[in-house]
Amino acid sequence: MSVTPPSEARWHGKYALHTVLAAHAESATYRVLTPEGQPRILKELRLNNLSDWKRLELFEREAQTLRHLDHQGLPKLLDFFKDANDTRLCLVLEEMPGRSLLDWLADGWRPTESEAKDLATQVLKHLSYLHQHHPPIVHRDLKPSNILRDAQGHISLIDLGAAQHLLHPEGGRTVVGSFGYMPPEQFSGQASPRSDLYALGATLVHLLSGRSPAEIPLDGLRLDFAPFVYVSSDTQEWLSRLLAPDPNQRYASAKEALYALHHPSSDLAVKSIGAQVKRPWWISTGAGCLLLFVGGVYYAWPSDNAPALSQATAQCFEHSLLHLPPQADPKAEKFRSDFRQRFPLPDVLAHVEAPVLTSSDELNALWRCQPNRSQNDLVFFKAAWQLILHSPLDDESVANAISLMVLAWPEYPRRSELLAFGVEKYHGVVSHGDWDRPGVTAARLVLAHSKARNRVNDFEGAQRWSHYLLTEREAEINDHSLQLLTYEYAYALWKSGQRDKALKAIDHALKTYTQGDWKARLEKLREQMAAP
Repeated sequence: MSVTPPSEARWHGKYALHTVLAAHAESATYRVLTPEGQPRILKELRLNNLSDWKRLELFEREAQTLRHLDHQGLPKLLDFFKDANDTRLCLVLEEMPGRSLLDWLADGWRPTESEAKDLATQVLKHLSYLHQHHPPIVHRDLKPSNILRDAQGHISLIDLGAAQHLLHPEGGRTVVGSFGYMPPEQFSGQASPRSDLYALGATLVHLLSGRSPAEIPLDGLRLDFAPFVYVSSDTQEWLSRLLAPDPNQRYASAKEALYALHHPSSDLAVKSIGAQVKRPWWISTGAGCLLLFVGGVYYAWPSDNAPALSQATAQCFEHSLLHLPPQADPKAEKFRSDFRQRFPLPDVLAHVEAPVLTSSDELNALWRCQPNRSQNDLVFFKAAWQLILHSPLDDESVANAISLMVLAWPEYPRRSELLAFGVEKYHGVVSHGDWDRPGVTAARLVLAHSKARNRVNDFEGAQRWSHYLLTEREAEINDHSLQLLTYEYAYALWKSGQRDKALKAIDHALKTYTQGDWKARLEKLREQMAAP
């Protein structure tokens, strides 16, 4: 079975072979030159040799995602094509500077703790960029050979996303990765952004110890790296969190891991789950007391007299709350000041017990905790208001909080103004937690606003943002929400004398949004319009 490049050693009429970097039965990687002499990396998938045609579908789909990458530490996809005989599918990538960390290790290089933290900082920034795409791009095979470092210490990631997923299958269920760097869940094909955090931890252990993770003993499923890595206790504990066997016990995101790396004292206030590095009992006890003290001080924000979390509310959360520090930035402070002045917390909430939440996930957990709200939920309203002041620069968290606040307390005196503020500022917000439908938060916010405008006969106001979502962000919203948005939009059109346009909108919804639950409601509105 041939594993050689095309006989003419040229692809697409313009890429000339320079060096064969790797060659296998189903795939190969080359350094090629453009007609101008610019070096490129060309990866090909050999269609005649494929044992699983599903790889071709994934290769093509993910290539479109990689085409939109634009980050200094990641290679850009420059071309994507089949050869003249339709037997080889090719990706052409930017060649990144530097040598792999594996080559650096082979030459005797060992990073200091400071150098390792700088390297981790750069990798986490690259991963954060990848993971925030829709859908998230998970590297799946982060290891020293796939991380480049130049002479100035600049870091780049290679072999990511679709190319890695397809060019290095590992048996039955398209398991991708390298033994020692793969977390347990990846062996069953369940890679997620948190899997990349584990791989980073394993890579750092390799760099700091000089031993491959496969050579380090296990304590159960946990890598027992402490005897081989000589770093500060803070860094050791941080590595332990990255290397937790259970993905839910790792940091929630690359962004959170980056913050914890540079703020080890505040990381004491982050939820403590899973095993940590073993320490003498007196250190553990002292840390526990400090944790209680720091948590108690922080929990008082933003009110000096904030009450403790009630037992009923505490049962809403599977794990202890994160208690991440509030965003500290002049822009954040200005937002807080303006928001407090524009939407002050009513006196009736002064003595309401509400948890201090620091993430949108926690807010959603609190919302789901009480599925039926037959009356005003003042606890939730206050918790959401506090979250906005905690993370004013996190657009998704703020938009989510506003969209749920107005549902939790319909009688809030400034409800109309809050909704108007929300849709004006956050109609384009992207929901990272729902990558398959990134418009879900914007849809919930606009739907509440449109319903409120229709109730007071402001039909022009009801149309504006619902029309925007239905025309500009339709593909980002699920059918259920699209049906509800169409109902409010069509109702506003009808009541403002645009009956034909309203009927057209309903017909489109009934034909296009077939997976929603509100078809009958749209049909009933259509019947009302047709009645004399």
